[in-house]
Amino acid sequence: MFALLGAWNAPNYLRQLRTMNEDLFWEIIEKSESANYEYDFPEGLVFELKKLTPELIIEFYEIYNVIHEEADMGDVWAAGMLLNGGHGSDDGFVYFRDWLIAQGRETFEKTLAEPDSLALIPVDTDETGRPYAEWESFAYAPSYAYEEVTTKNMCDELAKVEKFNNSNKVIPFEKNNWDWQDYTDEVLAEKFPKMWHNYGRYKIEFDNTSS
Repeated sequence: MFALLGAWNAPNYLRQLRTMNEDLFWEIIEKSESANYEYDFPEGLVFELKKLTPELIIEFYEIYNVIHEEADMGDVWAAGMLLNGGHGSDDGFVYFRDWLIAQGRETFEKTLAEPDSLALIPVDTDETGRPYAEWESFAYAPSYAYEEVTTKNMCDELAKVEKFNNSNKVIPFEKNNWDWQDYTDEVLAEKFPKMWHNYGRYKIEFDNTSS
């Protein structure tokens, strides 16, 4: 699909792969889950991606962006905001969706179908004891892996490909429209009873300290 570089000495089981697909994407994500992570660095995912050809790393990156945009839904934002103790900024929602992808296919797809199911997923806490479910650097793993494999900057290489000019995302569907202001405390408690039970108090505290 992308002819950016010459032949790459990939492992035998990868030489038969011609294109990345969604099943393989999630398989790579799930293989990386068991790895140890240091300083918030997605070491396991980078390790798995370095087994791929440069072209497949780019295709993985494409699929990542499509799946990331697929989760741009108001109900997912609301559940993620609750899971992050009431913090629901634009950047925070981007990083929450990175975290959500890192949880694997089952959790991701169930969240899109039933956001309240996130109440059953254990999350870390920050230094103040508030729940925290964001992972900004997880999205950078393809760039890290690509540079280690090729010694080249992936963004620079993508700029040479016409379909990535002026945008680094491929979105084959219309963007979802939703308004965060529709999610009042009353709406949240009714639509997401489990999430509200577990995390509603953090949102109320956050709102009180932010006002």
